[in-house]
Amino acid sequence: MIKTIKAQVDPAIIGDLPKYFGGWEAALREVFQNAHRAGATKLDITADANETKLVISDNGEGCADPEVLLFAKRSTWDPEKVVDAAGLGVFSLLNPEIVEQVFLASHDWHVTLVPQAVAQGESFDVMPCDYLEGFLLIITLVKPQSEKLLDTLKKVRELFPFTVTFNGAVIEAEKFVAALVVETPAGKAYWRESNAYEVTRFEAAWEYRRIYAESFRKALRDAANEHPQAKLARALYECGSVRWFINPECGARPKLQDRSDLIAGESLQTAARMIMNALTDQALAQFKEITVHWPHRLPIRNHSHNNGVWSEVPVALRVLSAAAVQCLGWRKCEADDMTSGRAWDEDGIRLEYDDRLTVYDKDALVADDPWLVETINNFYDAREITQRSLESLKKNNQTRPALAPFNVVAYLDEHAKNAPGVEIKGLRAKHAPKEEKYQSPDPFIALAERITFNDMELPFLLGDTGNEDQPVLIIAGCAEDAVRLLKGDDLGGRLLWHCVMAQEQRGNLWDADWAIHNDEIDEDRVLKDLVLEVTENFGDKKTLKARQTHAQLSGVLTQIQNAAIRIPPKCDAGNAAIDQALKRARKEIALAETLTRKAMTRVAKAV
Repeated sequence: MIKTIKAQVDPAIIGDLPKYFGGWEAALREVFQNAHRAGATKLDITADANETKLVISDNGEGCADPEVLLFAKRSTWDPEKVVDAAGLGVFSLLNPEIVEQVFLASHDWHVTLVPQAVAQGESFDVMPCDYLEGFLLIITLVKPQSEKLLDTLKKVRELFPFTVTFNGAVIEAEKFVAALVVETPAGKAYWRESNAYEVTRFEAAWEYRRIYAESFRKALRDAANEHPQAKLARALYECGSVRWFINPECGARPKLQDRSDLIAGESLQTAARMIMNALTDQALAQFKEITVHWPHRLPIRNHSHNNGVWSEVPVALRVLSAAAVQCLGWRKCEADDMTSGRAWDEDGIRLEYDDRLTVYDKDALVADDPWLVETINNFYDAREITQRSLESLKKNNQTRPALAPFNVVAYLDEHAKNAPGVEIKGLRAKHAPKEEKYQSPDPFIALAERITFNDMELPFLLGDTGNEDQPVLIIAGCAEDAVRLLKGDDLGGRLLWHCVMAQEQRGNLWDADWAIHNDEIDEDRVLKDLVLEVTENFGDKKTLKARQTHAQLSGVLTQIQNAAIRIPPKCDAGNAAIDQALKRARKEIALAETLTRKAMTRVAKAV
């Protein structure tokens, strides 16, 4: 015999229906929602001093048939206006752990419901009364709620377009000051820059109830990543907050019963794409208008939105500036700012650059080598800084040697086809001697006759700091050229810190005596070791001898200065002979120091 089955509902489910809602807060949300569906323009709430008895009334259309209130899934709402009415709203108030009883009245009837009796299937008498406009609820709580009623009401107030009062005072809806507003087939959407304190940044509004939907966030993320202008779309997603008023015709739906999330699926994905497309198009259109007269190269270094043309962007949209200009043809040229190198202590020494150099340029050269890009952009930045220094000197009638022109920045595209490469002519690299004079990695600095990129001369080329099989630094020219470059004001510090970074990765700063403390680098020692390496590997014998002599004299001078410190300026013994001897010693030490400095000056000219 074949047995057949069909879906049925156990009457006992009536007692469990309140459990499908999220408690007291969710119950109040249902009350607000029903007032909106009834067309109310005002919702008034009063409570006693203990907040255990609430009177809630609205001026909506009310309810003509009380029977529908306890008829699960049955609803009298107009299906043209209300989508997916669950028909369970009253059951949210019938949790016996929270509510003692509920008095309901509308039109010409009133009834009092007791949650425990409802769960047991008992009947309730509906009594006649004088005509009542709207709907009236009197809720008696078992005990005061842990959260103050006013705080709860501010949460459930949501975005409903009616006036809400509590004990006579108006509760305003939360404001959303939008920078972008778009109308789409999926509904109206608002965007603004997010703040650091926002936990949930993406909300949908279903019948003016906010839903902090994780599924909506994921759908917007996917829409941003797939967008043709992905940089701007991702900036809108990553830096912004979105409020979306759902148009039910788009097919997106909240999850029943308490509508705490949206149903993931193609309808939601399609809606998210509509919203992201509209926001991106509007933002891009605004930036096109703003940047129509902007130069091909925007202000350099770490651009400020109060600097030059950047200040023309409205404050509410500035977080999108960098992404927007890239979508409009400016290439983002970046490099570590090697003037900002620093060491810091975290269970041992750590090194980092505090800042990045950033230039947005429509005419930037494309390169597929990250170290070439670092070289070009740092060289350009050094030229800019020095040029500004020269302009300052000119105002003060001072002069410095002219600089070779260099007005190029580079954009990194590791997948670029036919990108010009760097050409190195006459490369000379030697292994560093394993002597105690210096402990730099092997190899460290190499020389070349010429370094060119796109027919432009480069004075140096930065190498991979983590690759011990390659030089850390290649310098164009002879040993003397390399020394001048290392000691130069505009580039020397950058090259020095590049070498320090390499030493930290390839060897040990302590072994090289380059670290004084865990938060300090001995830059003088670094420069001395680098110059010595270049001289010994590539310098002529005369220059090498001069440098060795200069180093010896430097050691002698240090000893003399240490000796001077140890001799007291005055003897307290009162012995005239001792006083006279100390006086002579001080004179001799002073003379020795003077002679040593003069000798070092003479030797330095040979270096």
